[in-house]
Amino acid sequence: DGASSPVVAAFAQICRDTGTRLTFFVNGDNASWTDNAPTLRPMVDSGQIQVGNHTWSHPYLNRLSLAEVGDQIRRNADFLRNTYGTDGTPYFRPPFGIHNADIDGVAADQGYTTVTMWSGTIGDSLPENEASLIAAATRSFTPQQIILAHANLPTISHCFTQLHDLITSRNLQTVTLRDVLG
Repeated sequence: DGASSPVVAAFAQICRDTGTRLTFFVNGDNASWTDNAPTLRPMVDSGQIQVGNHTWSHPYLNRLSLAEVGDQIRRNADFLRNTYGTDGTPYFRPPFGIHNADIDGVAADQGYTTVTMWSGTIGDSLPENEASLIAAATRSFTPQQIILAHANLPTISHCFTQLHDLITSRNLQTVTLRDVLG
């Protein structure tokens, strides 16, 4: 997810410069995804960047009616389709990782049959310093992991070189979900 236009732009630039492959779970309510669409769209079209549905405005889905959950997913799918040429199916990441069978069913009814959770994080959902982000990445960057990161706060953009070097030193590679899950 990414609420900061400059940080989303920094992610786009590092992807363009290094060939890094990523999956972004987008909230269409954040202007950052519209602001950066001209840069990101060619990478989405080529498959280097993948987008998935993270709801329109990132609410706690368990506090909404199922009809409201459906509206959040549908509205964001329309945004993704209109902005990036894909609705991100079948990948759905529930905000805050909160979901249940009913929410999963609403998502599945709209084609989002793969609820996507993470197995590691760089800990950047809260304000952190560069050292703590690198320490979290050092713990999380292991083979076959889905690593959660955010394009919200500028600290991560100051760490891109170190993060890239860590990936390279461990003989890892970045991939999209579609690269590994089909």
